[in-house]
Amino acid sequence: MTENTLIFPTAKDDHKFVEGERDSFAMEEPKLPSAWAEEYFILMPGAGYASTGKLVLYPWQIEPLNAIAKYNSVIYCGPVQTGKSLIAEVAVWYCVDTYGFHGMFCYAKRDTVENVFQDRIKPTIEQVPRLARLWDGNPDHLTKEKITLRNCIIRVASALVKSDIATFSAGLIYASEVCKYPTADKDSERSNFDVIKQLRGRQEAYGMIGKKKEILESSPIEEGDVLHKEMFKSGVLNLRPQFPCPKCGRYQEFKLEQIKEIPNQQKVCDHDPDRIRQTEAAYYECVHCQNTIQERDRIDMGQRVVWGAKGETISNAGEITQRRDYNSVSFQWNRFVDYSFKFSEGLARWFEAQKTSDIVKIRTFLNEDMGEFASITTEKESTEWLRGKCGSYNTHDARIPEGVLCVLCGIDTQDAEFYFVLRGFGYGKESWLLDCGLIRCEMGQDQSPEYVTEEVKKRLYGKELITKDNRKLEISAGFIDRGGHKQKFVDHIVATIPFLYAYIGSASKINPLIREGNNGLYLGNTQNLSRIVAVDSAKDNWHLPENISNDYIRQFVKQYDREERDKEGNTKKVWIHGDDDHMRDCENYIQAAYVFIELDNYLFNVENIETLKDDQYVKVKGEEQEQRQQQQRSTEQQSDNFLSGIQDRWNKSGGMR
Repeated sequence: MTENTLIFPTAKDDHKFVEGERDSFAMEEPKLPSAWAEEYFILMPGAGYASTGKLVLYPWQIEPLNAIAKYNSVIYCGPVQTGKSLIAEVAVWYCVDTYGFHGMFCYAKRDTVENVFQDRIKPTIEQVPRLARLWDGNPDHLTKEKITLRNCIIRVASALVKSDIATFSAGLIYASEVCKYPTADKDSERSNFDVIKQLRGRQEAYGMIGKKKEILESSPIEEGDVLHKEMFKSGVLNLRPQFPCPKCGRYQEFKLEQIKEIPNQQKVCDHDPDRIRQTEAAYYECVHCQNTIQERDRIDMGQRVVWGAKGETISNAGEITQRRDYNSVSFQWNRFVDYSFKFSEGLARWFEAQKTSDIVKIRTFLNEDMGEFASITTEKESTEWLRGKCGSYNTHDARIPEGVLCVLCGIDTQDAEFYFVLRGFGYGKESWLLDCGLIRCEMGQDQSPEYVTEEVKKRLYGKELITKDNRKLEISAGFIDRGGHKQKFVDHIVATIPFLYAYIGSASKINPLIREGNNGLYLGNTQNLSRIVAVDSAKDNWHLPENISNDYIRQFVKQYDREERDKEGNTKKVWIHGDDDHMRDCENYIQAAYVFIELDNYLFNVENIETLKDDQYVKVKGEEQEQRQQQQRSTEQQSDNFLSGIQDRWNKSGGMR
């Protein structure tokens, strides 16, 4: 007997432990999943991975993979072919090796179970040494019905077969491509149970308190699907990759709307996908400093990637402070995490999808390239309908549409940022969205109102508003939400920027659309203003640019009227709002400015608004109207950006036609 042979006494005979068994008794310091992966995991040939051999992680993959050691539940949401399944699978095998919980692996379809077992699971256990040591070599212990390892048992299930899940208890659950799981409202014949709830029930039955791990992964499909509900329920930390600008050092997520098209030889942005792709006619503009980010900058930026949540502050050193503890975390990314996916390619694909007016192609682009959920619902306008409003102009064009005669502004105030929209108006209330986006600006106790105001001015004045027929315009009027937060910053902004007024929403639907309150504040009937915006947006003369942002589309449709029945069976109209609808509020504030300056008196006579016909509408009259007109005249003397500027332009263009 050699010195390294262990003897375990039994009732019948001594048992000699083989090397793999001895290893299972060894006490090791647990490695971080990323370190475990790069030391032990091997990408097997024929397993469907993009490459083979030892795994080398990209910097952006490290934190999502390490998360399984910190959180009980981890969700991965990203485009196809960006390593989403790989990260999830490595995390799963790390848990198998490190924790030894019984496992349940669930896939969307029956045939997927067979294919994944034969192509991925079986070769991985057989050929990755770190995992092979947990298998005794018996082929009967390595089947898709039951995988028996030295430290745990694993079952592989289909989301279509309730009995696959119901017969086994597991502390580790892995659900793959969960957006494809059938649900009762989609397919009542195939699904009569909640798959994720069923899987979690298996964890409860496992009985090891606190010894649970859950991994969900999928490409997104639509708002309200299984993955979307899991990601955005209470108690889940939602993270996205943030990259530092090489010029100003501030962090931001790579977004489609920040990609700028480089004009053709005629100095025109023709939105031609082939030209943009072949000549790489695009660059990225930093959302903070507006400097150009080149393709060559992305590798260095990627080395310093930080996963941040909405509203969190990331220092230039990449540090996040004051993040509270969570048990669950989600990671969502788009294809721009891949250095080889160029900005020009992303812009070209977007124009290709949009120019077809094919809803399926637009949704596919959003899902499979941008990693975003599409929004569809029977109770509000779909995002696809809104994208159909996109016209032949672009917010990055050097000239705005020549029909624009007046520009109005709406700004919604948040804790660490402002949302804003600029909309131009022409004859017959034809309108064009000219610009929209975020103005990121910390507004903590130590921040000065002067700094915040300069950040807002920088963005609003950042682009000259020159029409295609060479008329230079300026913003004539606008409202900024004062609400219940950040009052001192908003007050300084409206005191400094002459065309802006402070707005507070009124809860009563019988109030005027907009009226002056106390201390220079204006009270707006947001509900009815939103209804006017809804009516206008349905008209053919209400335009959006080709490069409209996903955030705008998603947020615009968050406000709508829904019919409900009361206990007596009477139908009533309920205004639905809230839930991240900031861009829509900006449009509401623009409508308030439109009413405030009585712009319809210049453009055409007042028309009846269908959505307001059942509501009591009170117009500003008498003393209130006179006070407002006096304030308008005072403002005109201070700045030519207001009604005097509008009147001058009307006189020059010949007035009403």
